[in-house]
Amino acid sequence: MIKEIVEAVKSLADSLSIRPLSTVGALLILFIAYIGYRNYEVIRDLRTSPEQEMVLFEKKLVASSQIMDSLRLLQQSLGAHSIIIKQFHNGKHDLTGLPFTSASPTYYTPSYDMGKEIPLSYYDKSLHAMWGTSIGDPKCTIIKNPVDNYTSMYMEAYKLDRVVMCPLTNLLKYPVGIIVVGFSAGNTKSSDILALRETRDIAGRVSGYLQNEDL
Repeated sequence: MIKEIVEAVKSLADSLSIRPLSTVGALLILFIAYIGYRNYEVIRDLRTSPEQEMVLFEKKLVASSQIMDSLRLLQQSLGAHSIIIKQFHNGKHDLTGLPFTSASPTYYTPSYDMGKEIPLSYYDKSLHAMWGTSIGDPKCTIIKNPVDNYTSMYMEAYKLDRVVMCPLTNLLKYPVGIIVVGFSAGNTKSSDILALRETRDIAGRVSGYLQNEDL
């Protein structure tokens, strides 16, 4: 084996001395071909198989059912007008290292029909209320007067007098979205303390369900 390697190196050296340009060109072509092959292998390994797609779809269905059951339970317990889960994304995917720019409603109760993507700039004050004091330890907040474009649109559209908002994070405390709970004027079923506590509990549960979708 060593003898063969030595002979190959000697042949390459002789070729370089006799035909340097053509030999370098041939080596470059071989190198490019090798890189292309390695890239193909990486892409092939990353590609999701039909079987994996079915498993992911099943997990999505289970997680969706768990999330909606949680929202219905919370709405009934608090007597809330509507509840929305909004997930952050960058226009194409969820948070995978790229800065997020928008929030889209992915789960919500039937009483909410503002199902459209909204830029994060519309939530500037409410998001700051949750993440402004500590990025690594965000807090739930209760809003009784509109503080930004989103809370103004939401509260005015449904004549709400309170909105509870809680952060949704992954295991690393990275932000993935928010849960928003709206209360109609005159709702006396739940106090501010109760609304904050129960929404916080459901937010933690929903965060776990959202992560299970991607496992």
